[in-house]
Amino acid sequence: MPVPIPRSFTAWVLAGGTLHSLPLRVSRRLAVAMRTPDRDGDLGLGGKRRITAALPRGASADHVYEVDMDEADFASGLEVMDLLANPSVLGVFERHVPLVEAAVQRFGCVATLKKVGSDG
Repeated sequence: MPVPIPRSFTAWVLAGGTLHSLPLRVSRRLAVAMRTPDRDGDLGLGGKRRITAALPRGASADHVYEVDMDEADFASGLEVMDLLANPSVLGVFERHVPLVEAAVQRFGCVATLKKVGSDG
């Protein structure tokens, strides 16, 4: 029996009366609040991009970035430690959100199929 990959989930989809299994790969998304703008700007470490976000517990920051990272990198802790070691970082948020909860928030519970082709 294959060992499941920590970032992988299976979505069971009923389409046209047939049940299909679709593999889903979920990356970890973190919000990083900084005192100053990131010197690398958008698309620096982890493909980070500047976002506007309401931070937890009433925290505020003028410079908030979303960082996407592979679950294996997140689980190792090294990438997060690199973020926390930066003196400009005020906080890293959404570190404790379970991956399955993050997947549900990202994908939702209902999806529609879109026909792709030359007709449409």
